[in-house]
Parts: sequence; structure tokens; C-alpha cells
Amino acid sequence: MNVLEIIPIARGTKIESLSYFTAENPPLGALVEVPVRSKTIHGIVASVTPAAELKADLKTAEFSLKKIEKVKARHFLSPAFMSSARAEANYAGATIGATLKAMVHSSIFTESERINIPEPASPVMIDDTQKKNEHKEKKVNDEVNEKTSTKVEVTEKAVSSAENSESPFPYPLSTIAIRPELPFGGKGMSSQTQKSNLFVHAIQGDDDERYGAYRSMIRESFARKKSLIFLTPTAEEAAYLFGMLEKGIENYIHILHGDMTAKNIRETWNKATTEKHAVVMVATGTFMAFSRGDLETLIIERMSARGWKGQRRPYLDLHHVAETYGIQAGLAVYMGDVALPLETSHRQATGRIEPGSPWKTRSISSAKDSVIDMKQYKGESFRILSSEVENLIRRTREENAHMVIIAGRKGLSPTTVCGDCHSIVTCNTCGAPVVLHQSKHVEGEATDSTYFLCHHCGERRSTEEYCKTCGSWKLGTVGIGIDLVRKKIADLFPGIKIFQLDSDTASTPRRVRDTVEKFKSTPGSILLGTELTITHFHDHVPYAAVVTMDSILSLPDFRIAERLFYFLIRLRSLTEREFIIQTRRTEDRTFEFAAKGNIADFVRYALLERRQFEWPPYSTLIKLSIEGKRDAIAAEMESIKGFLAPVSIDVFPSFTAGLRGNSLLHGLIRLSPSTWPNDELLAKLRSLPPSVSVNVDPESLL
Repeated sequence: MNVLEIIPIARGTKIESLSYFTAENPPLGALVEVPVRSKTIHGIVASVTPAAELKADLKTAEFSLKKIEKVKARHFLSPAFMSSARAEANYAGATIGATLKAMVHSSIFTESERINIPEPASPVMIDDTQKKNEHKEKKVNDEVNEKTSTKVEVTEKAVSSAENSESPFPYPLSTIAIRPELPFGGKGMSSQTQKSNLFVHAIQGDDDERYGAYRSMIRESFARKKSLIFLTPTAEEAAYLFGMLEKGIENYIHILHGDMTAKNIRETWNKATTEKHAVVMVATGTFMAFSRGDLETLIIERMSARGWKGQRRPYLDLHHVAETYGIQAGLAVYMGDVALPLETSHRQATGRIEPGSPWKTRSISSAKDSVIDMKQYKGESFRILSSEVENLIRRTREENAHMVIIAGRKGLSPTTVCGDCHSIVTCNTCGAPVVLHQSKHVEGEATDSTYFLCHHCGERRSTEEYCKTCGSWKLGTVGIGIDLVRKKIADLFPGIKIFQLDSDTASTPRRVRDTVEKFKSTPGSILLGTELTITHFHDHVPYAAVVTMDSILSLPDFRIAERLFYFLIRLRSLTEREFIIQTRRTEDRTFEFAAKGNIADFVRYALLERRQFEWPPYSTLIKLSIEGKRDAIAAEMESIKGFLAPVSIDVFPSFTAGLRGNSLLHGLIRLSPSTWPNDELLAKLRSLPPSVSVNVDPESLL
């Protein structure tokens, strides 16, 4: 008889482990089913102890042990995967069970008895040579710090903390800090990788250049009989990358993503793991546990795209998780995109990431580019389309070409304001500003009726109302939405075919695909979309125009400029002849840099601003959030401030209210990157009640 320590795979629990008994002797890392209250959940075996050794403790225990229900998979998660999960749990301030649930797709748990899981190899250990190389790298980092006054994220203190932290596994935690900077690379690496096996590699370049580099990596790996895995943020990106790489290797490339059925996932997984030939796996982040004995390289594609960061607790950033795991597993790690995140660019500039191919500081495009200042039309009635954009639409129709037009917001207008007291019309349920919408299109035309819609909670109501603050009927709209742009184009160019792509008109993946295919097969047509467009549209077009994205910059969030630049640079890379950006904020250089494809200057410009205000990468942010009645959550936040002292917390209300009319309050902790995680603060954050959410490195502060 054995007593098992089990890590429960669940989001809501604050418990790190539970104890059970069994007559079996499962290995560490095995997947089991265990009873918890009235439910049966999955768990991971953390330790196995003969009951005879705990006889005295069991006799005096105030509770009786339950029996595990089933051992589902004896070799489920590798030691390297478990080490990275522990490191990520510490970084995110979460339990390891909640972290594993976010790292592994649910189908892998449910299908564990029927999928082929190779027996895991041991995690990477540091030998004497690697220790010398690590010391050498730290010396390089120290020299960089003297020149730049930036604080290096990898420190001996963080390493020591990680090694000495309590762990149920008999192998060491990552010998690299939780924010890893020094991956070891895999065995049998290419000559390019061998030159710098201490570095994560980054590939920054336009899509065609990156895909060319990826094809070369696949050929080299296959020649050495080694496999590769590509990770993407979304199923759409995975499907597109799969299509770009599959030519010539159709029998040896596979895809896994959450839109597949459990049966398809199981069949694909088993086929890929049992194939004798080396393979390429393209998958979304929650399938990073896929493994083969010959797996050598991990490529994290579309690093800057949205979709990596979890929107539920524990708010894991899966591309950071994948990098940590790649290091632990001894894989060569590559990161790629047309423009990499500012944090990644900073690491490259300070010598902590090495280019995996010639480093591109400018996105190349054959298109003529221009930034149009819409303030020039100030004396006229409100102008939505500039003369230049109108000319492009006219040429699109005359040449039977295709054109993409972007509007930043959904609906007719993103904001409605009282003309007398200037109060904003808000949602009756959650308090967020409502958006004015036109009723759905009938045979391509819009009806005359309008309505208010809250994009936060979904409340919909009539526009026949007066100001709730002063009683005035003088309500007016502010800003330009996609429906207003569509109406204007239809008025100026009667009969032109417009295909609209936003989350309202194309609410399912199938509708999105249908809209894109209809646009591509209709000469002389326009694809009118929001930010959603760039995720689902990858084809080159002759013409593209951004009618309005100014409203995005009005959001008081430190990542907004980077988000806007990335969107514009991706759209520009798809444009062949002419690319136009309209704005009333020409003083913001983000538009200028994006129009010219000037990545290097944008990075310098943005990092200078980040450093001035101590935003990441010059700090680590931890956001605490509480939802409830205003006075109650204010008192609770004050109590938290006292509990976490001497750590400083900046408290501020949310940009939008919570659901059901509740208030939402945030508290922001700003730390030096080298001081997180630390045991004392981590323990306090983990002890906070479930009503307080903890989000490390939040995507947004709002």
C-alpha cells in the first residue's frame, strides 16, 4: 500500500496537493483520477511513499485517506514539463495545478488512456561546461547593465530561490530564473545553432522571409532525422502556417488545435508520435506537451499576436511558458514575427537573444505609403474618407482589383455624449460606454433603425432616450465606427461590393472564412474590417487603407502604441501598390514609423517612453483586481495594501465596470524584474482570497 501526494488539476483550488492511497505504484508525473468532494478530477502524482513509513502519522490523522480511482497514464508529463510548470506557477503567483490546467488542453487529459505518450527523458542538467558558459553570460549581462543602466532579469538570487523552493519532484527546478534568458539548445543542433547554444534565437522579418527560414530549418532537421514543433497563438494562425509549410512534406506534417474534435486530436497525436520518419508539428500553445524522442527544435511563431495571454486565471502567457519549457527540455528555441514584442527586442538589443537569421530592422514593401492628416478638412463638414482613399476605391473598382479598408471600432459610433452636460451614455448593467449600432444589413443594405449595444456585457437597448444626468435630449455621437464607414462608401460608390469582417457580422470561424473567400472571388470588391481582419486575412492585395484607428490611441494603456504599430505593420506587409493611413493625430510617430515599415526607430522610440515611466521591460507589473460593491472593495483593497506592506500598491478604478452593476478596482504592484518572484511576496499573493485575482505581466491595465 502506498500514500500518494497528488497535484489536483483545477483552476479554483488554492491547495497545492492532496493525499490519497493506492495498492499501485505509479511513477512520478503519472496522470490519475481522484475524488474531490462530489466530483472526480484529474491529478498528477507528485510523490509516492510506502504506507508503512507513514504508519504513525496515519493513525493520528484527523481524517481518513481516500483511494485514487484510476491511473490513466503512467508517463503523462515529462520531468522537464513539470519543472517548467512549477517555475511558471511561481511566476504567475498560482498553484501548480491551476498552471497545468492552463498549459495542457483538456482533450489531452480526457484522451490520456488512448494517446501514445513516449516515456519522458530527464530534464536538462547543468554540467561544468554549461556552468562556465552561464557565468560568462552573466558577465556579459553585467557589462550591458553598466552601459544601459537596465536591470538584468536573470540573477543569482533568483536562481538560488528557484533551486531551493520546495518541490515534490526529485529533480531540480529550472537553473535559470523564471524569466529565462539562457536556453541550452538541443542535441544535434544545426551549425548555426551550435555557434550560440546559450541563446534563445529570434527571427524578425516579413512573412515570406520567415517562412523561407522555417523551411530551411525543416530540411536541415529532417536531414539529421530530427523533429520540430511550431506553436502559434490561435487555431487560425496554426492552419495558415500549416498551409505555408506543408508543400513537399505532406506525409510528415501534422496540426493540433482546440477547434478539432477529441477524436481528431487523438488520431493526429498518435500518428505523429508513432511515425518513424521525423515530423513537423504545428499546434496552438496548449499542445506544447507534444513530444517525441527525436524532437529537437521549438519555434514560437507570431510572438506579438494577441491570443497568447490567458483571459482566465492564472492568466498565463503561453509564449513565455513555451520558452521556459523549451529550455527545460533542452530544445533549440526560436521566436518569430514580422515585428517582435518590445520586451523581446530589448533582450536582443542587450545581447540576451541571438538572431536566428539576418535581423530585419525594416519591413520591406513595394507599396507606396502615405499618412493623411485629416485635420486638413477641418473647415468642411465632418469628413470620413480623404480624397486619396476615395481615389483608391475608385481605382479598385475600375481595375477590378481588391482593397482592404480598416476601421478601428464596431458600430456606427463608439461613443455617444450629451451635448449639454457632456456625460457619456453608458450601459445600464455594467456602466461601460455603449456603442451606437445600425440594425443588421439586409441584402447588403442597412436599415434605418439604430440601437445601443454594450460590448462589455452585451446589453442592447433602444436609442430613444434622454441624458440620465441632466435630462437633455441633445445626444450626439463621437468617433467613427465600421458601419458609418460602410454607409459612406456605399453612398459615394453605389453598387460597389463590400464584405464586412468584424465580430458582429462574422461571429463564427466558418462565417469568417466564407466572408474572406467571397471577397477574394469578387473582383473590384472591398473587405471592410476591424482589427479582427489581420488575424484571418493573409493574402496580398493591391490597395489598403486605414480610415480610422485614432480611438485606440485614446485608451490610457502603455501597450496601446505597440499593439497599433504591430497591426499596421502587418497590414502594410500585405499591400502591394498603395498603403494609406488616415489620422487626426499625426503628431504621434507610431503612424509614421508603421507607414515606412521602420521597426528599429519605433522600438527605440517606444522603449525610451517605457523606460521614462518604468514600464516593462524595465519593471515587472502585478495587477490585483477585486469586483463588488464600491465601498466594500475599497475597504478590502486597503486591507490588502496593509497585508502586502512594505510593497507599494497603486490603486485605481477599472476603465469599465464589472458585471451586474458591480464596481471593479485594480491595485498595481511595480517591481524590479530581478526581484520577482520572491518567496515572501509570492506566499502572500497565494494566500489572498479567491475574490482577488492576481495577474502578472497583464496585457492591459484597464
